[in-house]
Amino acid sequence: MFCIQRDVTEIVTGKFRSETVYGLTSLTPQKGSPARLLTLNRNHWSIENRFHWIRDVTFDEDRCRIRKAAGGQVMAGLRNLAGWRIRAASQACVRWVEVAEHSTADMAESATSASPK
Repeated sequence: MFCIQRDVTEIVTGKFRSETVYGLTSLTPQKGSPARLLTLNRNHWSIENRFHWIRDVTFDEDRCRIRKAAGGQVMAGLRNLAGWRIRAASQACVRWVEVAEHSTADMAESATSASPK
């Protein structure tokens, strides 16, 4: 069993609060050091924030009222697919911008070194 105390400031409202959360682990005290437990907890929330926050906020999944047959599972799958495609496209844009910036710097260097003296 472990306890994590944290101070949280909500980004949107700026409100401050203190939290105490408790957890249960099957790790031995030797393998479950405080630093390791904190890292495991942070990694969990990193995944939670990356995937579920996007689904909840961007796609407003919590208000979805599809309940018949496998409709909810199908919609969740489509939202996941859309999220992955958006992430892939944004990473491609970042790579393209990095290449474009590099190429622009190379062109500027070539232009200045090729100018007559």
